[in-house]
Formats: sequence, structure tokens, C-alpha cells
Amino acid sequence: MRKTAIILFLILFVISLNAIEFNLAHYLSLSGRVYEEDIIQSYLARTRYQPDLSLTFWQKDFCKLDMQQIADFALQFNEQKSENNKDFNLDISAGMYRSWLRYSAEQYEIRLGLQQINFGTATIHRPLKWFDNIDPRDSRKKTDGVYALLGKKYFLNNANLWFWLLKPDDLKSENLFEYISENVEIGGRIQYPFQYCEAGFSVHHSNSEIFKSETKIGLDLRWDMAIGFWVESSLNIYNDRNDKFYSRLFMLGGDYTLGIGNGIYCLMEHLYFSNMETELLEPADRSAATSLLLSYPLGLFDSVKSIISYNWLSEVESYYLSYNKSYNYLSIYLNLYLNPYSDEVSTIEGFDEGKSIELMLETKF
Repeated sequence: MRKTAIILFLILFVISLNAIEFNLAHYLSLSGRVYEEDIIQSYLARTRYQPDLSLTFWQKDFCKLDMQQIADFALQFNEQKSENNKDFNLDISAGMYRSWLRYSAEQYEIRLGLQQINFGTATIHRPLKWFDNIDPRDSRKKTDGVYALLGKKYFLNNANLWFWLLKPDDLKSENLFEYISENVEIGGRIQYPFQYCEAGFSVHHSNSEIFKSETKIGLDLRWDMAIGFWVESSLNIYNDRNDKFYSRLFMLGGDYTLGIGNGIYCLMEHLYFSNMETELLEPADRSAATSLLLSYPLGLFDSVKSIISYNWLSEVESYYLSYNKSYNYLSIYLNLYLNPYSDEVSTIEGFDEGKSIELMLETKF
């Protein structure tokens, strides 16, 4: 009887496979980097492979049940040299990059699992960087995922409503404290297009190890006219048993394409922040950083991009310059970095201190 049940299960499984549509893609990157910080020279070589499997189990009219599974395999060699020391290590890692199941219909979708949740209008300085660690220099916008239940409702006027339940994760980029792992965080967002502006309002509630609770309130606005202009802000409210504390981030940004040559794309963002205070109206905004992004297409297949950033607290500049050459299945990047060390608020989160040069090859097939 047991063998019969197993055989029947295998038959039904094989039959069901005939109805499953799948697509398998592969991402492979090779990079080498040489960087110098003070008297230490480092050499870094990294290989990263990500197989991307997309499955569609069922589809009818506007309804669909599908899944995405992306594994992440990395091999990294790092050698550090100084006058009196030489050290090297080899790291091998494997894990899941994305793993989610989704049911979608004409005007809504529900997604469960390890996924990416990000929103907002900013590019470099992002007050709404709540659940990702995207590097503005990264062309693929790679980021660690979060385990969540995410629902989205789409309206005919292009407005949309989000709702999520989140598993606490210390990798979330803008968190200052560790969070209680057995609790579930909750939040939502609404985006609404007005005649001359698109607005978004977001809120997220969680419980930390230090405070009884933490509530984040986010607002982002964007105007696309002759010059693009956007505002993004986040107010963090920390509830203690006896008092409340407040901190905030506020960013102004704009972009414009100059009609010079093939067109020079210019983007500028400026970030303000305030320290944690006990009164909502008392925190004094402090100017943190200003960044300018310039991008220019040299032709159909190659381009250059630069990010120049100034930290107003430490009074230092950071520079990034990248050349990209793209083919059908291959992209080549040559990246230069110059980022002085700063004890203050980082000019751009994730930028390493020191001088470095990097060659990266990426392919997807």
C-alpha cells in the first residue's frame, strides 16, 4: 500500500510538471580589486554565481501563481599586505538570494518569502532605505532580501496600496538597534499620483531590544516637469516606558539632462539629519552630505558615470568614477574609488575608505 501511494504521488508529480512553465537564467560575475588604506594594501578577487529559476504553476486570464528561486554562490580571495605583516584568507559562501511564492490577479498581488522591498524617490541618500542595502554605484542594484508577506493593490488611476508583515532582520540598512526575533513587524504604504506630483506615505512598526517600540513614518514626493525634483523624509519615533525619542532624515534632490553631446545626465541630492531628541520640534537639522551624479553615454555600448560627494560634518570629499562597456551577453566595468576615512555620518553608506581600482566582468545567460 505504501509503495502504491509513492508511485501514485510520483506519477501525479510528473504529470503536474507538464503544466509548469519555467525559465532558468544564470548570472556570473568576476571581479578583481586593488585598494590601499593608510599603509595597508589589499588585493581582492571575487567570483559570484546566481542561478535564477522562475516557475509558473498556474495561469488563467489575469490570475497567476508563480515562484522565483535565486541561489547565491560566492568565492572570495583577499590578501592584505603591510610593512610587517602579510595575511590572506579564502571565503566560500552559499545561500538563497531570493525565494518567494506569488499569487497575482489583475489589480492585486500577494507575495510570501525572501524578497526585495524598497521604495522612495531618492537615488544616493535615501531616508526610506528601510529594508535594503542597495549601493548607488551598483548597476544591478543588488541587495539582501527580507522574509516577508507583501500584498499590493493597484488602482486604475495608477495609485497603489502596500501592506507587509516582516520577520525582524538586523541586515535592514537604516536600523540602529537589534530587534526582537520572535515578534513580527508590520507596515504599509500608499502611493498616489496627483496632476503635477506623485506622492507616497509609508509607515512601519517594530519592537527593538532597547526601546519598547519603534515607529517609522516616511513621506516622498516627486515632480517631473522641466527639471525633475523630489523630496524624501523619514521620522523615527522611539517609545520608551517613560518617554519618547525622535530622529529624522530629510533629503532634497533634482535631476536634469544637459543637451551637450549625447546628453549629460546630472543628479544632485542633499541630506539633512537630526540626532535623537526627546522633543519632536527640538531636534536641529544638521547638514550631512551633498552628492552629484553625472552620467554620459559615449556611444550605444559604452558610458561613463561619476559620483562626487561631500561630507559637511567631516569636511571630506569622496569620488567614484566608472567606465562601462556592454555587449549582448557581457558587461565590463572599470571602477575607481577615492574615499577618505571619516568618523562622522558616512557620506555614502557602503563606500569603503581608501583608494582602489576595480575591474568587473558580468554576464547573464
